[in-house]
Amino acid sequence: MTVPVRERIEPQRVFQTLGWTVAAILLLFSSFALYRGIRLRKQVATLESDLRQLSARHNRVNRALAIVMSPDARLIRLRRADEKAEPAFRAWWSRPAGFVLTGANVPKPPAQRTWQLWLVPKSGAPVSGGAFLPTDRGEVWLISGLAGRPEDPAALAISEEPEGGSAQPTTTLVWVGPLSE
Repeated sequence: MTVPVRERIEPQRVFQTLGWTVAAILLLFSSFALYRGIRLRKQVATLESDLRQLSARHNRVNRALAIVMSPDARLIRLRRADEKAEPAFRAWWSRPAGFVLTGANVPKPPAQRTWQLWLVPKSGAPVSGGAFLPTDRGEVWLISGLAGRPEDPAALAISEEPEGGSAQPTTTLVWVGPLSE
């Protein structure tokens, strides 16, 4: 019976193999850490974006609540001039705080057109409260800073205007709600 002869392992070769093994492990670990870092950066960017959106929504809700809860706030129902159906819009007006306009089942205006809110005085030119479009579900939520102007308000109205809005109404007022005091 012959006993196998063991080869002599050279220490230099052991260290070389060990070095390559450690290098491979470090490379794998570094690659994994880099991948995780990139993934975490993307997650942080997404969370920061979500936080900005939530903060903006929170600020809008607080503005709306300040108007609606104001002691002098009044509810205004805007009705279509050509229909006797329920109003599509409701607005809350506080002279010092402004307007909150809400709408449901609001149709989209034609292409390159928008809806625009107006504060119509008893005398003089209407003042724009802002241009808006309904959501895909027909919902509208507009907060306007038209606080206290004009001094002699008669009504809120909505007209169809060119995209971006107009300085003065260019079409017939579609929805109107009196501000009788």
